[in-house]
Amino acid sequence: MASKKYINLDTNILLEWEYDSTNINETYTIWSDLSKGSRNFISTTNINDIDHSLFVIDSTQGKYSKIDPVKFNFLRLQQYYTSPISYDKVTIYFPSDYNFTVYYGFYLKISALDITNKVKYQLSNYYYDKSQAQTINGNIEYSDKLMNLGTPFIYNQKEWGKYITYYIPSIYKVAKDRIINPTTNSVTPYSINDNLTNGVGLSSSSPVYIEFSFITSKQTIFDIPYYYVGDVLKTSITSQPEYQDLGVMVEESTQGDFFEIYGMYNGSNENMNNFVDDLVNSGRRINIEYIVTLYEENLISGFPITFLVTEHFDQKIEYRPIIKYSNTTASIDVEMKVIDLVDNSSFSRFASVGLTKNLLKYGKTLSRLEISNLSKPKIYNYKYDKIYDLKTSSNVTDVNIIKVPFPILIDVYKILANNYNPGISSDYKSIGLLNIILTPFDNIIKFQIAKQDSLDSPIVPYNLSEVLLNSKLNLVFKSDTKIIEKDIYYQTDENIFDKGVIVFKINQDDIPILKQISKDKFDNFYIILTSNKTKTLLYSGKFKIFENLKFLASNTITSSSGTTTNTTTDVDKALKNVSTVSNTNQTSSTVDVEMDYAVPLQFDSNGIPILNQDTKSTLYYYENIILWIKAGITNDQINEVVNNLNVIGVNINYAYQTPALTGPTVMILERTEIEKIQRIKLLPNIINVKELNLDFGWKKSSDKIYDFSQFGVSQSGTTISNM
Repeated sequence: MASKKYINLDTNILLEWEYDSTNINETYTIWSDLSKGSRNFISTTNINDIDHSLFVIDSTQGKYSKIDPVKFNFLRLQQYYTSPISYDKVTIYFPSDYNFTVYYGFYLKISALDITNKVKYQLSNYYYDKSQAQTINGNIEYSDKLMNLGTPFIYNQKEWGKYITYYIPSIYKVAKDRIINPTTNSVTPYSINDNLTNGVGLSSSSPVYIEFSFITSKQTIFDIPYYYVGDVLKTSITSQPEYQDLGVMVEESTQGDFFEIYGMYNGSNENMNNFVDDLVNSGRRINIEYIVTLYEENLISGFPITFLVTEHFDQKIEYRPIIKYSNTTASIDVEMKVIDLVDNSSFSRFASVGLTKNLLKYGKTLSRLEISNLSKPKIYNYKYDKIYDLKTSSNVTDVNIIKVPFPILIDVYKILANNYNPGISSDYKSIGLLNIILTPFDNIIKFQIAKQDSLDSPIVPYNLSEVLLNSKLNLVFKSDTKIIEKDIYYQTDENIFDKGVIVFKINQDDIPILKQISKDKFDNFYIILTSNKTKTLLYSGKFKIFENLKFLASNTITSSSGTTTNTTTDVDKALKNVSTVSNTNQTSSTVDVEMDYAVPLQFDSNGIPILNQDTKSTLYYYENIILWIKAGITNDQINEVVNNLNVIGVNINYAYQTPALTGPTVMILERTEIEKIQRIKLLPNIINVKELNLDFGWKKSSDKIYDFSQFGVSQSGTTISNM
C-alpha cells in the first residue's frame, strides 16, 4: 500500500496526502500568465481542471478569478500529453455536518520549486465554491456536493464523514524524469518536467508547498466572477514518503493461535526505540497507533481496532481475530500511524496478511468434543501364576531393556559456558568454538553444558535446575531481519538439568529460514537466558547447513608389514587410486579405498575447514601461483593484465619488475582457485605460470626456493607502483 501523510489545515479541514497512489496518462494543460511569466499545471481528467482553478489578480487584496483566456488575454493555454506517470492523491476531509458556515468555500494551492530553488511552479490551484451553480441531469443544482464516507472515522478526537479527492503528478517522480549521464543532465524532452518548467526541471529535493485559505466573499462584474480569500495557512510536506526505513509487519505467531503486529526500522523491530529516540533528540515527540481492520471475503467485519503505543515502541501487539461469517478467505489490514505530537500531523505505513486456511481456529465459537457416548474401557492388571526371580531363576533368559528416546539419532555436544580453554584433551568446546551441522530434516540436539571457574580448576556440570527456577532457556538463531527461538524440548526424559544436559528440537520447517539466515552471513547460534525481560548470553557457536559442506574420503593404505597409513583425497581421486604400488622395502602393498566421510567441525576465520592433523589432505581447491608477464611491453599492456586479473577476482599479494622493463614482470598470487588458474593461463602477455601446492592448513608452501634467473629476473626487483 501507498504511504500517507495527514495534516490538519483547520479545525474542520483535514488533508490526507497519499504518495504514489496510482499511474495516470492524460492530456493535460499548461496555462501561462504572460504578465507574470509563470507556468502552471492543470489536469483534464480530475476535478482540479480548468473549471475549478483560480489565478491571482491582486495578491495584496487576496483577489482571484477563474482561468479564462477569452476574458483575460494575458492568459495562454497549451495542451500536452503524458505517458503513464505516478500521481499523488489529495483528499480533503470535513466533519459530517460541516457546511462552511459564513465562508463560500476554500482555495488550495500546491506548488514546488525548480532545480535552481528559485522559481515556484503550481501543480494544482483548486477551489471549491458551495454556491456555484451547475447542471446535473438537466437540472440546475448548487454546489459540487461533498462526497459522504461510507464509514466515518475518528482523527484528533473528531469524526470525519465528508470528503473531496483529486490527483496531481508526483512532484518527486516528475523531478526525477531527467536524462543523466557523464555528458548530459537535462529534462526528458516532452515530459511534464520539460513542458511545465520550459526545460529547466523541478527539484527532486524541493518540498511540496501547500497554501490553504477560505473564500470569504465573491462578486461578479461584467459576467466575470471574482473571489476574495482570507488569511493563508502555509505548510509543506516532503515530496517523497518520510521514514523510508520504517515499516510495519503482521504475521501469525509461532507461540500460539494469534497474530503479532509490530513496527520495523532498518529491517528490525529492535530498532524501533532507536528510531523514536532519534526523533526526540531532534525536538519531536510521537505516539504510534496500530489500526487493525479484519476483512471476511473482501467485506469489513466489525469495527477497526486501535492500539495506542506511547512507550516501549518495540513491543509486539498480540491480536486474535474473530472470524464470524467466512470459512474460505479472510485478511487482516494494519495501518501503523506515526503521530507527531508537536504539529499534530501523522504519517502512515500499511501491511496486510491473507488467510486461506486454518480459519476455523479463529471462529467465533470453539467446538466442544462430545465424549458422553465414548467407550470407557476397563483396565485390569493380569497376575501371573508364576513369579520369576530375575536374579536367581535359571529358567529365565537374559532380558535386555533397550531405551529408544527418539525415532532418529541425536547430535550430542559438550560445551563450556565460560571462555576458558579446557585444552586439547577435553571434549568440551569453549564459547565460539563449536560448530553444529543442521540437516534438511528434524534435528534433535543435546547439549552438555559445563563450567570452569578458572583456568586450573576442573570442568564441572552446569546446574541448570537452579537457573531455570526464575529464567527461561532458549536456543536462538537470528539475523537483522529474522529470528528463530526454540524452547527446551520436553517430550523426552533426556533432559537432566542438574547435570547441565538439555535437549532442543529444530523442526524441518525451520530449515528454509535458517538457510536464509546463513546466506545473509549470520551463522551463529546462541543459548540465552531470559529473566525479567532481560536476555543474557550463556553460549554461542556456529551452525552449518548440511548442503553447504564438502565431504572428504579417507584412503587406508595397508603395507605387507601391517603398517597402516591414512591419507585424505577427494572421492573421484580415491576411486581411481585402487592399485598395487611398489617401494624399496616391500615388494608390493595394496591400497584399499575406505569411503569414510568425515565432516570437519572446525573452521578458520575465512571459512576454510581445519582438518585433523593426523590426516594429510591432498584435496586442493587453491594454489599459490607465480606468473611472469612478457618483457618489453608497455605500461598500458601491464595495466591491461592487472585489470584482467581483477576481473577474474584474484588476490595479488606482491608484484615486481626489473628497471626499465628490460625483463619480465613477476607477480605472486595468493590462494587462487584451481579453475581461475586455467583462465589466468589464457591471458595475453603472460609467458609462464608456476603453481605452488598448499600444505596442510591451507598455508603457503615455503619449502622451495625458485630460481627466477632463467627468466632474466633477479631476486630483487622494483615494486610496480599501481599494484
